[in-house]
Amino acid sequence: MYHPLNFSFKMIDNIKNACLEDDIRDPDILEALHNPPSEEVHLNGITKLSITLFMALITYPQEAYDKVRGALEGHEIPLILDSYYIVKKKIERNTGVTKIETDMCCNSCVAFTGPVTIAAGTPPYFSLFTSISPLLPSLGLLLSLLGLTALRHSLLLLSPLL
Repeated sequence: MYHPLNFSFKMIDNIKNACLEDDIRDPDILEALHNPPSEEVHLNGITKLSITLFMALITYPQEAYDKVRGALEGHEIPLILDSYYIVKKKIERNTGVTKIETDMCCNSCVAFTGPVTIAAGTPPYFSLFTSISPLLPSLGLLLSLLGLTALRHSLLLLSPLL
């Protein structure tokens, strides 16, 4: 294990040198974070209705959205809404708010970063049956970068004034 002072310095170095690419592997999410939308988004009526319905059912499972969508499509005047996946992606793309999944210790240790990764002594991955099986994360932690996204948008809006 590390001496407390060495541990602190290593953690400070990790924080100083941290970048989004350290934990975010999805190139689409990285692109969206580095280049958030800067122009006003114009939505058609169906997309607006799809998003309104999606937001109204946000605390329900995807199945609820799909059933309401199916009911509207089966009406005598069919209304074809965007799929759950398409609405979710449009919201992510237009707001920059997305969830990010990162691997974590199988003992639910959230601080499985930097020097603690090795010190924890618990592998973040397990192999299914053989050494040729791909490594799978033991557990995943979902993050939402709402604060980071909001800060980025605020800075973009304020930059002409500074």
